[in-house]
Amino acid sequence: IAIHSFFCPEFFAVWLDDKGKIIEIKKIKPWKLCIKPERKFVKLIEIPTNKKYKKITSKLVRSRR
Repeated sequence: IAIHSFFCPEFFAVWLDDKGKIIEIKKIKPWKLCIKPERKFVKLIEIPTNKKYKKITSKLVRSRR
């Protein structure tokens, strides 16, 4: 399953497997047509990159390094 980011501001996509384990994290830019992880997933969490979620997104950025 693929997602798109038409009409969306920048956000983080966090894909999870059936056990709740993180499969992949991507920072998604606006106006992308087809976005999907490398492996199958069960759940997707979308986290906006705004001030309200800055504490969470800064941890995601550090975990991607």
